[in-house]
Amino acid sequence: MGLRKRKAAENETAADVQKKRRRSPSSRTTQLKKYKTPNEPSTFTASGTSFTMGMGEVGQLGLGPDVMEANRVSKINLKDPIPFKKTEEEENCFTADKVLGIEGCVVQIAAGDSHSVALTNKGHVYIWGTFRDNSGVIGMNKDDKNDVRHQILELKIEKPSLILSDQIIVKIACGCSHLLCLSNKGDIFSLGASDCGQLGRVAEYFAQRGGRRGLSKILTPGKVSFSKKTKCVDIWAGAYISFARTTDGAIWAWGLNNYFQLGFPDMRDRFTPEISPSFDSSIEWKQIACAEHHIIAIDATGKSYSMGRKEYGRLGLGEVKEDVKELALIDTLADKKVLSISAGASVSYAVDDQGVLYGWGMGSTFQLGNGNDEKDVYTPKPITGKQLEKMSCVMASAGGQHTLVLASSK
Repeated sequence: MGLRKRKAAENETAADVQKKRRRSPSSRTTQLKKYKTPNEPSTFTASGTSFTMGMGEVGQLGLGPDVMEANRVSKINLKDPIPFKKTEEEENCFTADKVLGIEGCVVQIAAGDSHSVALTNKGHVYIWGTFRDNSGVIGMNKDDKNDVRHQILELKIEKPSLILSDQIIVKIACGCSHLLCLSNKGDIFSLGASDCGQLGRVAEYFAQRGGRRGLSKILTPGKVSFSKKTKCVDIWAGAYISFARTTDGAIWAWGLNNYFQLGFPDMRDRFTPEISPSFDSSIEWKQIACAEHHIIAIDATGKSYSMGRKEYGRLGLGEVKEDVKELALIDTLADKKVLSISAGASVSYAVDDQGVLYGWGMGSTFQLGNGNDEKDVYTPKPITGKQLEKMSCVMASAGGQHTLVLASSK
């Protein structure tokens, strides 16, 4: 079955389940530097070579205007140094160029469907692009230079704009059209679309574009409140979902739950944070990779788990008959120590402590690097290729139809 037909079939199935159609995220958070706790930035850094695979009709592969797809892992030729250049007109960009207007050293980047975010080593957050919901563009709020308390609604912000200037932010996470920011005090601030509850601070009654309170309610960063006094130490975001880990080890979740992707068995969306029953608080959860309809999680021992929608093998649990309502151990990786995970629209990845990259899920987007073999992969399989022969993989970052891989020389 062709890619477009398969995507259409998937959307129809989603509509049958909860009458909600969601666009697959075109990009996914890429974390360049991870923080252990809000007050203790990790000194771990990683450098290497960037690779890509998948489909690139709008330039997302970075391989130039003549390469629309890469069915094998392919090296991205980054310019060093990247020349100063600004695109004057809206157009697809097929090669990498430098983003101007950010003060300080960028330590983390994140991106959604139509917005991009950067975090500097001073805890400053810069954002550009726009937010969207099911009805189209909702825009972004921009600070008035003459009065930082006054917000100006713009359909899009073309240059990086500073937000949350009165906070020190230590981590950012993006969904399709929402942003989470974790402060050094353990607070979470959110902004963007709220129709599925992904902001965690807007009641269902006001979810559609902020209700009678207007767009300023959802486009101005606001603090996420929890049902008990606690501090957050980590955050993750997917297409329309959000997760947080608190100091007591609990995992809180909110947003879309139409395929049990939050770990609640009732398929009901959450508009405020609730502790997900699928996460054992006695286990130290290190990372949650969030997609649209499924998630992958790893614990401190390197064990991997998944839950959510079963189609195309994205869970890595084999050809299961039903969607998975709670976290299930990925048996194929049970004897591996996984250090990094990533989840795209219908694909998933894991990197173990030996530098081996595993992939599984939909094959027709070429995101599994299997050449012309478009078969779906139902359990984790090593991703190999000539360009990876002498490389040790560090991490992968999956989008809707393309994937980036960071690897270093063995």
